[in-house]
Amino acid sequence: MTAKEEKIISVFMKDHRLLFEELYAEFYDHIASSYEARADKSQDINAHLKQVLKDFGGEDGMKKIVWERHKAYARAYRKIVFSHFKTYFRWPLLMTTLLISILIFQLTQVFQPYWVIFYTLIATTGYSFFFGVRDMIVYRRSCKALKLPYKSSLKNEAIGYPFVLGSFFLNSYNVLNVRTLVTNHFDTHGQLIIAVTVVLSTLYMVYFLAAEKAYKSEHKLKVELI
Repeated sequence: MTAKEEKIISVFMKDHRLLFEELYAEFYDHIASSYEARADKSQDINAHLKQVLKDFGGEDGMKKIVWERHKAYARAYRKIVFSHFKTYFRWPLLMTTLLISILIFQLTQVFQPYWVIFYTLIATTGYSFFFGVRDMIVYRRSCKALKLPYKSSLKNEAIGYPFVLGSFFLNSYNVLNVRTLVTNHFDTHGQLIIAVTVVLSTLYMVYFLAAEKAYKSEHKLKVELI
């Protein structure tokens, strides 16, 4: 394959918004392989790309496939996060989970449980947002410096769920007025409220640690093209 043909494929990829590392690599390999193996060797790269697009179901079919690939990679990366999450309930990381639970319980003895959950969410969500944005900027700059044809990675997006979940929970707390509910019922249901606070805060902190570990790993997925 000539440099001109590679450039034409690259333009095709950009035109169809295949600007994530995983999707770019997957579709590029598929197109390049099918072009090399084409039955009619007189078929040029432009004609072959038209045939590829037709095989994918045209513009609409291509958009559908790209969207399905997004979801497939998101599911796959979330499985990696969950695999890390489970390790925090097995030895030796179980000690980390227990220490987090003890720390959160001690905080509920000093502060109202509502504030313990609230600031746990604020701290982890803020951390996820700040470092998530920083890492995306660094990744984009490195792609630009290396003159790569893509600018982002689905891994960066898929593992950013601590920020999404934290934001959702914080908004839910405000909508449901959880602070007032906890204050009004603490005298009668204090032990239950503390127990729920410890469990929820621990689970969220452990999930955050698992997501961070998955994000920092060098694991790269390649889900088979449908």
